[in-house]
Amino acid sequence: MKKLIIAGNGGFGKEVAAMAPACGYFVDGFLDDNSENHINSVLKEGEVLIAIGSSRTREEIFSRLNPATSYATLFHPSAILVDSDSISVGKGSVICPGTVITTEVKIGEFVIVNLNCTIGHNCIISSFASLMPSVNLGGNVRIGRGAFLGTGVTVLPGLTIGEGCTIGAGAVVTKDVPPRSVYVGVPARPQ
Repeated sequence: MKKLIIAGNGGFGKEVAAMAPACGYFVDGFLDDNSENHINSVLKEGEVLIAIGSSRTREEIFSRLNPATSYATLFHPSAILVDSDSISVGKGSVICPGTVITTEVKIGEFVIVNLNCTIGHNCIISSFASLMPSVNLGGNVRIGRGAFLGTGVTVLPGLTIGEGCTIGAGAVVTKDVPPRSVYVGVPARPQ
């Protein structure tokens, strides 16, 4: 097993710690993001996963870490990759239990695909995006960098969620969402 150091000791950090052994890692500890020198010295000893649900905070911590840091990518074995040869996932990303990813999907770096998400064909999920539990993406959906989709969000096929957007829990997205906006409801509307 490979050594994993988890940056983030909140709820998602604990979930990652619980799933790490099934993904071929043993957890060697958690990092306190308030001590940058401590973080950068410890990171030389293993692979790191930034296990923080907030897209913005995850990217901020990444920007403070040593560029030589080695990052883990975790796929829980219960995740279903329908066509694994056509799916790409960037470093530092987490694919949680129960997720189904179909075909021709591109997932960027430091993305969270939380419990029981479904990702349709030809989706692109940009770096630092966060998909909370039970997010459902139809085919050909584009998720912008740092977007946050709350629990139970559904995005209809062919739509784009702009960079830095927040989509509230349970929303149904029926049209493109412009960058850095907040949408909630059924159908999703701007706040």
